[in-house]
Amino acid sequence: MALPGGGSSEPPGGALRQLGRLFAFAVLFAWLLSAGVWQLIVERMTSR
Repeated sequence: MALPGGGSSEPPGGALRQLGRLFAFAVLFAWLLSAGVWQLIVERMTSR
């Protein structure tokens, strides 16, 4: 008998962990992108 969630292909928390990792990467990327854009805006404002 195979238990639901006891599959050898993927543990029950594998998908959730992968989703969390993807979310963390997305947050980090968005933070870096916004920081770069903000730096560009500040440089353009101070250069005038």
